[in-house]
Amino acid sequence: MLRALALALAALLAGCASTTPTEEGMIPAFTVRGVRGPVHPEAVAIEVKDGGRIPGPAFRQALADAVTMSRVFSRVAPSGPYVLSVTVNRLEVPESRFNINLAPTVRMEAAWTLRRAGTRAAVWQATVRSESTSQPSDTLDGKARLRMAIEGAARENIAAGLARLAKASLAPARAEGDAAPPDAATVSIAPYAGENRLEETSLEPGR
Repeated sequence: MLRALALALAALLAGCASTTPTEEGMIPAFTVRGVRGPVHPEAVAIEVKDGGRIPGPAFRQALADAVTMSRVFSRVAPSGPYVLSVTVNRLEVPESRFNINLAPTVRMEAAWTLRRAGTRAAVWQATVRSESTSQPSDTLDGKARLRMAIEGAARENIAAGLARLAKASLAPARAEGDAAPPDAATVSIAPYAGENRLEETSLEPGR
């Protein structure tokens, strides 16, 4: 009896789940009300660069689903007037030899760039930082807890990036003499843990 309990405890501490994030776990939840059409009526293609422990194909699909659900663009297509590129520059994942980190916190930084497909000229870009912490109340499996923290950081990054992109002005090139937009804008992102708030600075280059 005691030996069985010991084996069960050892299995629990070691974790039986995978730490690889899933597409489903990285899709944010969106509530869209009173919107008759997409924020930006054009189609968009999506490019994602692998972020180490975040598989590129899964992250791209999660981003594509989030774009569709949030209605930031009319649809995601292999080609379109715009190309949205997201590059994971940094992913801080706590390491634990026996996967017994009770509350792992994962921090992520990604570079978001929206380009015109024809010229590849950037029309909007931002650096988005996010973080997520999972708790023993989420799951007793150490590996699953770490996976959930990674998924949460990716999920929050996607939500914050799309929220910023939804506010971007994608008007045609300015006529000569028109006032230029501000060089930079600083916005406050909703807290990810406790009272901490993450600051994001976005740059909207001339179009």
